[in-house]
Amino acid sequence: MKKTKFLILFFFIALICSRLPAQSTQSVIETVNELTTNGRYEDAQVLIERCHRANPKDFKVLHLYAQVSYLNKKYDAFKDLYGEAMQMQPKNFSLKIEYAKMLFDINEYLDALPLLNEYLVHEPGNVDALLTKAKISRYNEDYYESYSALSTLLSKDPTNIVARELNAEILVLKSKWAKLTASYTNTSQPINVLSPTLEAGIYFSPLSSPKISISPVLFQKTKGDNINIYMAQVENRTFYKNFGVGINYGAGLIMYPGTQFDVTAKVRFDKYAERYILLTLGGERKPYFTSLPSIDTTIMTHSVSSSLTLITKESWNGKGTFESVFFDGVDNIVTTIDAYLLSPKLKVKDFDFKLGYEFYFSTSKLDKFVSDRTEAQIIATGNSIPYFGGDYYPYYTPKNQYAQSVIFAFAYNPTKETQASFDVHYGLLANAEKPYFFRETNSIGGVYASKNYASENYTPVDINFSINSLITRKIAMNLDFKYSKNFFYITRSMALGVKVNFWR
Repeated sequence: MKKTKFLILFFFIALICSRLPAQSTQSVIETVNELTTNGRYEDAQVLIERCHRANPKDFKVLHLYAQVSYLNKKYDAFKDLYGEAMQMQPKNFSLKIEYAKMLFDINEYLDALPLLNEYLVHEPGNVDALLTKAKISRYNEDYYESYSALSTLLSKDPTNIVARELNAEILVLKSKWAKLTASYTNTSQPINVLSPTLEAGIYFSPLSSPKISISPVLFQKTKGDNINIYMAQVENRTFYKNFGVGINYGAGLIMYPGTQFDVTAKVRFDKYAERYILLTLGGERKPYFTSLPSIDTTIMTHSVSSSLTLITKESWNGKGTFESVFFDGVDNIVTTIDAYLLSPKLKVKDFDFKLGYEFYFSTSKLDKFVSDRTEAQIIATGNSIPYFGGDYYPYYTPKNQYAQSVIFAFAYNPTKETQASFDVHYGLLANAEKPYFFRETNSIGGVYASKNYASENYTPVDINFSINSLITRKIAMNLDFKYSKNFFYITRSMALGVKVNFWR
């Protein structure tokens, strides 16, 4: 019955649109406005589209048709219709700013920016246009342009909270900076790692934002001599606004004991596919320091990785990562897949709470597990009881290790200057194939040592805690603590950093 009434209404409107244009267009506009007010966008689209066909030169119908197309996320039609409307009324600046703000909302920054600049020639002090331009320039990493727009805005409206917060962020982003980080790591290898890192950077333009980092790394072993390794790297970030693509790239040197040098390098591409979806693709050459034998042996790796990150303020957040690591001189690949999803936050005063789920999988092409008994000793045992003793040499190679974990995430934000976060990843279901050796006899009575794998369950735990505090407008401090326990080892690390921004 409801559908029949709608068809009758539709037929009646179509009839008067064709016979009484002046009267019918106003009737349709009122009906469409009522439908959109009630959230019936698809019904409104049908009516306004039919009326536009009958009245293609009516500006009010065309304008409303463009707005309804935007509400229905028919963005190609929405852009064509607004373009046609601006051709009809090229001096309609209200239409230009309205269209520019809609383009901004759907991340069409390249199309929005010329309209905003044109509007600001007409009305230089318009707060909405200046703020939208500042946000687009921030996204384009043109921090000087963003700062200029915000300065003009704040001279007109100094109490604008959004502009003031964005201005404080831009001051930091466009300034020279230096950071000193002291970090300590303890692993169950056993080994202690001390690593102070000095970083410094400067912003010139979206195409040039270089930084340099220097780090002496001290490996303190329980047995044996300590080892010092020195690393230095230069990086740059370039953002191409015409493509919306950012590139981080750099190279460096690493000096092992005995003045043995090697080269490090990295490159990473990132792009927002949608407003909240960030795509990244990268590659890196770097040293491997995760296992105890790797400290005495020069091991360089090449890794390729890609990730898809969902970033929102009030809704779901998550990330999926794929990485393959190749070792110099060995046809071996370690592949890792890691993905997590966090729920929208539950806010209670200054506290935020989130729940999440994580999936992890890692495996290698070749196994580097070496028994701490010789083949002769294993054969001499006289039985086939599995023997699990040994270690990974010279680097760790997981075999079909996977885990499913629940995530508990907490955040505490007492002030704008101080934030604290604490999250726990606790494994509910995890399994790995552990290598072992045993005495084997072949069909003709020959005895030899063989390797196999035993499937074992385990409980992985990851704990992350951090505090970030703005001590003054130019000095920030961070404290980070991490604890990680998987099937093979435990790692604990702590870092304290102080960053100074040099802006006037």
